[in-house]
Order: sequence, then structure tokens, then C-alpha cells
Amino acid sequence: MKHTPGPWQAVEYGGYFMLQTTEFYSDIDDVLDREKDKNAEHNAKLAAASPELLEALIDLLDAQSLKKPLIDSIEKAQIAIKKATE
Repeated sequence: MKHTPGPWQAVEYGGYFMLQTTEFYSDIDDVLDREKDKNAEHNAKLAAASPELLEALIDLLDAQSLKKPLIDSIEKAQIAIKKATE
């Protein structure tokens, strides 16, 4: 994986939220700041794909309980992973 390892924290600072590797504000820990984290572009792609990744996981759990066809859930997961990693 090319992103910064987790866990990440959503930290509010001055009315804005930042993704950091610590739970407290630090101007050196922002995983989306290209000047401070060499993986910022990959981190941003992963963060942008997080709604689809969550939806795909929920679909997989639904498919496990036979509420949906498994193949549809797998395809949705593959699309979300591609978005997060390219």
C-alpha cells in the first residue's frame, strides 16, 4: 500500500478538519499535506474513496446474510478499491 499507515484521526482545528496520525492537532502530522507527508496524494485518494469502501463493506455483509447477490457486492468492492489505490 502506498498510503500512510493508520490509524488516522479526524482532528478539528480552527473550524477545519484534518486527517492526522495522532488525535491531537499537530502541524506535522497532517496526512493530506504534501509538504509534510510524502504519501499525501495516495492518502487523499483513499479518503475520497472511503464512502464507496464503506458502502461496499456494508453490501458484503448484506450479501453474507443473503440479502443481496454476492457477485454484485464483490464488483462494488473491486471498483471502490480501484478508486482508492489508483
